[in-house]
Amino acid sequence: MVRAFGTVPLAAVCLLVAGLGCSQPAELVSDNAEAIDFPPSFAQDGETWTKQPEMSEAEVERLSDYFRRNPSVAENAIVEGAPVVYAGARNARRYYWSAAAIDGAEWLCIEIGRGPVQLTDGRGNPFVEGGGRDETQ
Repeated sequence: MVRAFGTVPLAAVCLLVAGLGCSQPAELVSDNAEAIDFPPSFAQDGETWTKQPEMSEAEVERLSDYFRRNPSVAENAIVEGAPVVYAGARNARRYYWSAAAIDGAEWLCIEIGRGPVQLTDGRGNPFVEGGGRDETQ
């Protein structure tokens, strides 16, 4: 049995993401490509973020609304499947996706709830100092 995001089935989230746009061709992955290790918590940008075991129905709706307003983000090949979710103070959330690539791990993060939505992406580990962060919005 697959455990999903609270009362929202994982299949529904995957269908939503897949239905919002076609993915670009995936970049080839080498055998020694490193995956990102998602820590239980981390401190960054003056905030402590704690990994969540699942997404609530409200979080799924919040992220779905973002994708409806920003279809080009939904079309990004890295945005496949369920994200890794981190909670911050005052209902702030970060949604991370990652993929191993030829030249190291790629990642994309959508932060919602601390002012304007922030889209950040990069290569390497986003949880260490100098982890390849590139602001894209």
